[in-house]
Amino acid sequence: MARYEENKLNPLIVVLLLITAFSVIFSPWRLGERELYWDEDYYAVQTFELEHAPPITFAHGEYTYDSCPLFPLIVSSLMGDLGLPVEFVLRLVSVLGLMGLACLVWIAARNAAGIQAAAVAAAMMISSNIVIEKAIDGYPDTFMLLFLTAGWLVWFSLGVGRGRWNMAWILGFFFCGLAFYTKGFIAVLYFIFPLIFMRRPMTVWRKLKKPGFILGIVVLLFFVLLWWIPHLVFAGDVEIRPLSFKGENIWEFMEHIVFFPADVFIRFLPWSIIAWVPFCVAFMPLDKTPIFSRFLRTLFLALFFVLLFTPNFDARSILMLAPPVAILTGMYYGFFIRRYGRHFQKFYKYIGWTSILCAAAILAFYLAPAGWLELFVAVSRGISFRCLVMNQVNAYAGAAAMAVIGVILLVSRKLPIWIVLLLGGCIIALFLWCLVIPYKAQATGKRVQGEQFRAALRKENIPADEVVYKSAIKDLYGECYYMGCRVKKIYSLQELPKDKDVIYLISTDYPQLPTREWTNLLPENAEYRGRPIGLRRGVLKKRQFKKWPQI
Repeated sequence: MARYEENKLNPLIVVLLLITAFSVIFSPWRLGERELYWDEDYYAVQTFELEHAPPITFAHGEYTYDSCPLFPLIVSSLMGDLGLPVEFVLRLVSVLGLMGLACLVWIAARNAAGIQAAAVAAAMMISSNIVIEKAIDGYPDTFMLLFLTAGWLVWFSLGVGRGRWNMAWILGFFFCGLAFYTKGFIAVLYFIFPLIFMRRPMTVWRKLKKPGFILGIVVLLFFVLLWWIPHLVFAGDVEIRPLSFKGENIWEFMEHIVFFPADVFIRFLPWSIIAWVPFCVAFMPLDKTPIFSRFLRTLFLALFFVLLFTPNFDARSILMLAPPVAILTGMYYGFFIRRYGRHFQKFYKYIGWTSILCAAAILAFYLAPAGWLELFVAVSRGISFRCLVMNQVNAYAGAAAMAVIGVILLVSRKLPIWIVLLLGGCIIALFLWCLVIPYKAQATGKRVQGEQFRAALRKENIPADEVVYKSAIKDLYGECYYMGCRVKKIYSLQELPKDKDVIYLISTDYPQLPTREWTNLLPENAEYRGRPIGLRRGVLKKRQFKKWPQI
């Protein structure tokens, strides 16, 4: 039997295909549909309160020691220039970071193994399950990963590739510094830890004597001091919070260790089907760039074990594994298709029928009577989102696209396997945008409560620069952001200004401060996380002096 070969595509067609897939998967025009989600409100507040030069991150008037200013600074700059809502800009910046990552892995894979490898690497970078799920959230992780990947690739290219170790250390630590200024000390750990395990000719121990290493450390320290000194000057101290391990979570930690490999496999679907190839010993003798491949494998395995043994693990951290495994998969793709390509074609029809069934399920969900759906679907937020015209238009367009993809996969047997997997990622994303995202967008609790605060303050005709005080309530970032006023968190009522006639306080308990007369501006049934909450106006009581009787 002749070995399986794929037709070579025009580079321009490949680029257009990837751009189209990227637009479908991340749908930039729909990024602002949901209200601030999870920790997005924390970053939104930092963007709103960003001050000083060099910048310092605040959240409700407190210095945020666990955050760094580059991500809020980028978001703030785009919001000021474009005048767009914070929900959209936070997620747009995350998606732009992913776009930069896709370009990086394209360049690295193309230099190592050609256009086919570049196409596969970029396709995997934008259409893996973990990327589709997490990159549309407004977090700094993609930008941190962009800088780390640039640092690793520059370090290898200049050091191992050209022998310019001084410049390799300097530029490597420069990008490491940018990653630190984006996400903090965890980025430094991610950058340095894999380098410790490099083998000849990449062993770092002898290269530490190079002058460039010392200069690189100085560059990294510059970014650390750029973050540390402003906190020291304006806050008076700097609190560094290392990773902590809580004893009560020991069983959750053990469960994480046991199931983490399976979790990684699922998170990288549909590309997990071929992502094992670079780690198969049988294919390694065929590799034309074995040193670069070993470098990428070391990155992947070192980071894999860091995440495996990380307490309080966040699934978003699995993104760290995406760039090295994407480049490796692209480089080894040719070996895979020559041996297994003909066998893999048998699965085209299964993926095609899955796409068609998903399209039918979406149409049925939006067209079936509500009474029928309630017999089969029970969700806490209901299914009223299917009545919105915009959601219906997006759902019908998405279902049509999935049906077309299904027909193409059923009819064609000449599509390259990487395009089939890319289309598989598009199917996952389309299903997400047609059902999951509109369902999540129904959660408007933060926006509603924030508008409730705003409406109450509007009746008070407060000045634009009025500060609203918040008692020691955990979070409440999103609600206060939608309120539209500056907020200062206090831990004691004694911190309130003593000579100001009228102040406003958000609290869950009635403030025991007899020097003021308190009036709740919210309805009596207002709640936050199951507890009553009030926005209270505190009017300073005027002291009454008794008059002496006249004699």
